[in-house]
Amino acid sequence: MHRFAVILLFATILFGSVAFAGQGSGSPESVYVFKPMVNLRDEPGADSAVLASLGRNTSLICLGARDGWLNVVKPGHQSGWVRADLLSHTVIHIHKNERQLVVMRGDITVLTMPVNPGEKGLGDGRYFAVPSGKRLVLSWPNRQDIRIYLINGKMDYIAYQKVILGGAKAVGGDGLSLCSDAVSDKSCGVVLSPGDFSRLMAEMPGGARVEIYANSDADRDINRPDELSQRIHMGALEQLKRSAAGLSSYSRAPSIDYPGGDIQPDFAASADIVIRAVRHAGLDLQALVHEDVLLHPDRYFELNMGIDDFASHRRVPVLFEFLRGNAMSLPVDIEGNPFGFEAGDIVVFATGSAGENVPDRVGVVDDTFNAAGHPLVIAVWDMGQTTSRMDLLGRKNKKVVGHFRMTHLFDYQ
Repeated sequence: MHRFAVILLFATILFGSVAFAGQGSGSPESVYVFKPMVNLRDEPGADSAVLASLGRNTSLICLGARDGWLNVVKPGHQSGWVRADLLSHTVIHIHKNERQLVVMRGDITVLTMPVNPGEKGLGDGRYFAVPSGKRLVLSWPNRQDIRIYLINGKMDYIAYQKVILGGAKAVGGDGLSLCSDAVSDKSCGVVLSPGDFSRLMAEMPGGARVEIYANSDADRDINRPDELSQRIHMGALEQLKRSAAGLSSYSRAPSIDYPGGDIQPDFAASADIVIRAVRHAGLDLQALVHEDVLLHPDRYFELNMGIDDFASHRRVPVLFEFLRGNAMSLPVDIEGNPFGFEAGDIVVFATGSAGENVPDRVGVVDDTFNAAGHPLVIAVWDMGQTTSRMDLLGRKNKKVVGHFRMTHLFDYQ
């Protein structure tokens, strides 16, 4: 199972090395929510204050354990306590091309078994499987599936919005399942022998996270700790090959397509550099931001944006709020943390032109450095400039107000 190395780094710095749930390891462990909804509390105990509600399959990092409770942290650095029996680190990996299913518990392989494709194919991504008779019913479709349906015209925007707000059940139909071959219907995406299905059920009687990959190589690559950051950095480097002319960060956002929309590629405001870099990595910030606005309108309440504003992701304050809620927030002081700014990180600046501490520029950290040892930032700053490596970090007139690292490709599905 993959580890969120960036979260582990922050967790280790902030909290020290803490073993997971009584295990001997000195490193925090990745876990996920096992039940439909659980409470994150400020102290270990059912009477302590509730800080947040966490939905099924939410990824967390375990920092320690006490009296049957786990101390956990989630992206955005919100930490608290959850009952240990409500969390799991068992993950089912399916390698489609190799027709193989692997059950992992942390880094330990528990089971390996052959599988056959069913009548319905499974897309790559993350799901949750719940037992139902001789089936494990998947939480299909995930958000990536729905975006693909919208792009291909198989779903209109109203239906798409219902799924985002109402979950997989809102799509109706048979869904997709992992099945014993004693079952024969169109819902089976993967088929196991009855004996293997029974063995699998014994390992996860109440359900488990399922991650689907084209093959074991894709599994390994996607789960490298810095894979998403590397992809984002490569996406920023690609833009240096064909520099875009700078636009003002305050220029009116045009009406653009959704999802996957962009302005003319020869032009860019600073946010466009980040959006294109993340899109190169396989994620559409336009869709991610819009869906976050639908799901968490309170985060964006003061930004005066319409719920169907499909260009709002190009506004730096909007992008800043999305990253605060969905990526790892890292230290902003480069002098006190010179090695903490890594290639592929996203840095948000406040120049003061929009108001003190108001974010108005953004860029992607590069792997080249200035004479002081500070990494350069791939960005476009304003009109009259083009996309380039810029010496921005550590400058008094370019205050860093946000330093973010996106976690794992599947976290955003």
